[in-house]
Order: sequence, then C-alpha cells, then structure tokens
Amino acid sequence: MSGQQNPLEILSAEEFRIGLARWMLANARTAPRVSSPLGQDYVAAYRIPELDWALTQSYAGADGRLYIHFCAELRLLSCQTRDGKTPQTLTVWQIRAREVNEGAEETVVGYGIG
Repeated sequence: MSGQQNPLEILSAEEFRIGLARWMLANARTAPRVSSPLGQDYVAAYRIPELDWALTQSYAGADGRLYIHFCAELRLLSCQTRDGKTPQTLTVWQIRAREVNEGAEETVVGYGIG
C-alpha cells in the first residue's frame, strides 16, 4: 500500500488489517523496518487494536437498507514514531448496514483507510 487509500474504496476486514499493519511498519518505532525479513511476519501477526468508532453519517441506500458510517483514528505519539519527532494519525472508516425495520441487526459492509 503506497500513499493514502481512497476512503471510498471499501476494503474487506483482511485488507483493512493488512493496511493498518503496513502503516504501522512505515510509521511505528516498535515495528520492524518494511524492508526487514521480519516485516512479513509482523504483517501476518498484526492484530487490529481497539478503535473508538464515532458515528459520522447514516443514510438510506438505493437498495432500501440503512448505511451507517463510523470513523476512528489510529494515533502514534511523537515518542512512538520512527523519527521520534512528528506524531502520526491515520483516519479509518467502518461501514455498516442494516434493514430499515426496527431491531434489524447491523452487519459490517467494509472498511476504509484514508
């Protein structure tokens, strides 16, 4: 993954996990270097941290379902970054959907990074 992802590109849970792991490889002091042989192992073992999802919008889709967008930030303090100077923040998205009727269960449609 190079640069920022288009937040409109919907990623699967696995693509999202890999994207976050690669961002950590590029930015976190505690992660191995991207070019290191340990980089692949880091990506394979990476677990998504608990994120504080905040509701940003909801709307009725053309298919009659209610779509709900949530946003969160993955943050590294300056002492956690590779250069030790500049804090880093990555905005991430979760998109859920449910039927419009009362009590319908929400399902995660996908994720976005950007």
